[in-house]
Amino acid sequence: MRIVWDIGRGKAVFCGKDFIITSDVRNELNGRRRLHDKNEVVNVVTSAGVYGKAYMPRRFPCGLWEITAIEKAAKPVFAPFKIKTNAHQVVDTWALDSSGGYDRKSGGTADDYGYYLHWCAGSMTTLGCGRVGSDTPYQVVLLVELIRGAWKRGEHVFLEVSN
Repeated sequence: MRIVWDIGRGKAVFCGKDFIITSDVRNELNGRRRLHDKNEVVNVVTSAGVYGKAYMPRRFPCGLWEITAIEKAAKPVFAPFKIKTNAHQVVDTWALDSSGGYDRKSGGTADDYGYYLHWCAGSMTTLGCGRVGSDTPYQVVLLVELIRGAWKRGEHVFLEVSN
C-alpha cells in the first residue's frame, strides 16, 4: 500500500482518505533560520540513528520510502506519534563560527536520515519531516490507525513523495 504525498501541494492520500502533510523548513534559502545562533544549528541523523555533522535543514526528500515503525512520542514536538521512514538524502555540511553558529558550507556532504511523519502542537515548521494535519493531532492518529491496519493484514506501507 502507498501513501501518495504531493509535497508541493501539501496533500496526501491513503486508503481513500485525504491528509494534510506539509514540510515547511526554516533554512538559509528562505531566510528563516538565524545563521550565527548556535541554538539554530541542526545535525544530520546517520543511518545508525546518531547525530553527525552540522547541516542546513531541507524538506522531506522525494522518492519512494518505506514506513518502518510507529512510536508513541514523549516529546511534544513529535506527539502523539512519530511515523518513521527509511527516507534519506545527501545534504551539504556546514562549518560553524567561533560561537557555534552556522558560518558557511564546508564543502562536504553527508547522508541525512531521520525523516518522520508527525504532528506538532507548537510549530507549523519542521526540520524536514512531514507535519501531518493542521490544528489538532486527529489526522496523524487516523494515519497511524490505517498503517497499523495494513500491517495487521501483512502489507508493507510505502510513502511516495513527489513535487
